Amino acid sequence: MERQGLVEREQAAEDARGMTATLTGAGLERLHDAYPYALASVRTNVIDHLGGLDLAAFAAAVGKFATAETGCYPRRLARRQPAHRGAAPAGEREVRSGS
Repeated sequence: MERQGLVEREQAAEDARGMTATLTGAGLERLHDAYPYALASVRTNVIDHLGGLDLAAFAAAVGKFATAETGCYPRRLARRQPAHRGAAPAGEREVRSGS
């Protein structure tokens, strides 16, 4: 895509190990051209198979995969958080045997 002039890559400001890709004007134009086809594909391959499903609940569930605020996946964020000694992972509770 870079060779086609659709994106420009540069070293990430926050983390020198990564790269940031930015759409160029030509890349944005290509994205606008592709959008109707991508949308039609999602409708055909996903939405059309969800008949009778609560789409609001589905959208809320899919929205948990990635967060707009961080741009990261929640599981990756959880791995980055330091673990507290003796604490159960988030969402789990300690199970004690009854004696």
